[in-house]
Amino acid sequence: MVLHRQVSEVLGVNTPTDNKVSQNNLASHVNNQCLLLIFSTGLVFMEDHSVLAFRATAGVGVSAYERYVATGSNDDSPLARSDLPCGCLTVNGSLPCDRHYRSRILDDWPSSSIDTVRLTLYENGVQQRFVEFDGSGSNFLNWFTQARVVNSDWTDISNETANFFSIAGVNFPDVPAVRRFYINRSFGQNCDDQGWLLVAEADDVCDYVPPPPYPVIIYSGATTSTGVGMIT
Repeated sequence: MVLHRQVSEVLGVNTPTDNKVSQNNLASHVNNQCLLLIFSTGLVFMEDHSVLAFRATAGVGVSAYERYVATGSNDDSPLARSDLPCGCLTVNGSLPCDRHYRSRILDDWPSSSIDTVRLTLYENGVQQRFVEFDGSGSNFLNWFTQARVVNSDWTDISNETANFFSIAGVNFPDVPAVRRFYINRSFGQNCDDQGWLLVAEADDVCDYVPPPPYPVIIYSGATTSTGVGMIT
């Protein structure tokens, strides 16, 4: 995740080119991408009123979720910044980043000052999809709910029933299925699932999750939820 400088925090993810999947308007973007979480704040951290909070980098072999919830471990101290690749602080896919970037702002989430949280998907530095959430009275875990959605270019995400809308998502190693930042509408036979977004962090029972390196980000490339399953 990346907290980025545009009136909000950013969650970003980059992925390798050999891990790309596309099915029925579903895009699995592993090619110089970023999934961005952005929040607007009344505090002035930068001249554009924003803070880079988290950037998740696809394909680095480390759980984006575990890094996100790793309280007390941050990358914005002078010592941590000394060996931080410059690409980890931007959505520019041409710059290298070999890790997930986590800001201390997640540990000190200023609930009373956050107006909106923005989750954005980028590919090659270009925004693909976004969801904005009401951040008032939230913490760094509970902002990610359907009830808090205020705007998105997925036109149905606030009014269609979702069976999962969770940062923790599902973690069933025996199935297997480890899906984080999971926004799913329904499950179908033979993995004919319908949804908006998931971050796959391990081998999965469903073929629509590609092989490692993980994590891999899969999202609907349509303006609505999309069938993500491959019927076998």
